[in-house]
Amino acid sequence: MAEAMHKLFAEKLIHVPSVGWFYWDSVRWRLDELEKSTRFVLRTFRRALVIADRKRRQANELADTDPAKSERLNKYAEKLTSDVYSCQSAAGIRGVKEIARSAYRFAVRPIDLDNDPYLINVQNGTLNLKTGDFHNPHDPAHLITKVCNATYHADQFDPAQHCPNWQRFLESVLPDEEVRDFLQVLMGLALVGTQLEHVLVIFFGNGRNGKGVFERVMCHVLGDYAVTAARDLFTSSPGAHSTSQTDLMGSRLAIINETEQGARLSEALVKDATGGGTHTARRMKQDNIRFHRSWLAVMVTNHVPHVTGQGAAIWDRLMVIDFPRHFALDDPNRVPDIDEQLKKEADGIFMWAYAGLLRYWRDGSKLVVPAAVKAATQEHRHRNDSVERWIDECCERGAGKAYQTKAKVLLDDYNEWASAVEAHGPVSHPRAKQMGIQEFLQTLRDKDFKHLKNRACVEGLRPKAGVGNVF
Repeated sequence: MAEAMHKLFAEKLIHVPSVGWFYWDSVRWRLDELEKSTRFVLRTFRRALVIADRKRRQANELADTDPAKSERLNKYAEKLTSDVYSCQSAAGIRGVKEIARSAYRFAVRPIDLDNDPYLINVQNGTLNLKTGDFHNPHDPAHLITKVCNATYHADQFDPAQHCPNWQRFLESVLPDEEVRDFLQVLMGLALVGTQLEHVLVIFFGNGRNGKGVFERVMCHVLGDYAVTAARDLFTSSPGAHSTSQTDLMGSRLAIINETEQGARLSEALVKDATGGGTHTARRMKQDNIRFHRSWLAVMVTNHVPHVTGQGAAIWDRLMVIDFPRHFALDDPNRVPDIDEQLKKEADGIFMWAYAGLLRYWRDGSKLVVPAAVKAATQEHRHRNDSVERWIDECCERGAGKAYQTKAKVLLDDYNEWASAVEAHGPVSHPRAKQMGIQEFLQTLRDKDFKHLKNRACVEGLRPKAGVGNVF
């Protein structure tokens, strides 16, 4: 039966180990959450019984003229019928599917799904982002499992024509034109199924400022390609179970919503999830799945998480976009159904994002970060730099012997201050971690303070006279 199933439905079904069955719905390969694969097995049974009945009729017609062939046909029909009846149970159906997925060419590796980063599925076909070639109809050989909620139009993009409400919305929530252009490029990168830039974008601002509308509309436009990732994707411990990470497989825009106040970014997880290449995760009670890191990660939050590390390895990946406006409920210019109005421009918004990607390539595949984004990121970096804050609050900078201080004196003073911050600071206050001598001295060297090893001193810094360390 498994062989018959393969002959009948080789282009309609695939099986992905540790993920499950997929069926072709004429647009993309869709995960079989409703047991359609079982229906294909039952259709195989019905088809087999039809064939058995035909063989019996042929056998009857040959009974007088070719009795040997007639007997062979009857035996074949009996065997086929017997096979069907022996499989018509829950266990039998499971057995057919088990054999089919392992012994025949239904099997597809997880990493082969959505494997071409420059192909993106839209409602009317498949677009090659790199070449501009458009494939219509959709082709199951591409092994694409996603589709956007947009239709592709080959016209020259004109925002005034294709998405005028979207343009007005962006101008109202992001007054800085450079930031709007930068955001357009970022959303262009979100169309591509590989991490052309290793970044975590953070949409920041107090409530009712437009960032949520932007996120919801872009997720609608990208359809299956957009996922809402678990809140702890970047803030949990590296040893946490990776079940939620499997939802990222094949995605191109990964949204992390509203981190809790006081949450801490895990430097290791940020680097892992934005590092390009392949990623490994697993569902509960399943084997590991290896798939491409195909997503642009965007955190949408009122509270930028605390970052304990101050090295370039983490901060070079973070880009904070401040949404500075606030729209009151009684604002006369407020549009109550703004989401629905903007979603109607999905086709134009897709073209807007694609235009951003083409600009990125025209600029030499270089991300041009505007001054406002650099400033917002630097502000949060300073707030998260506990040593810099300790220096500002508790130390004096200067030159000469008067500003040479024993390293251990500075370390003890810093750790006492950090302990007070952790114990008594409000949740919203940036955190401060304890340090050992080597990490502390390296941090000071990174800030251009000199360590005089022969005297175990740090040059250029001393504690302020009379400054206590109580928070």
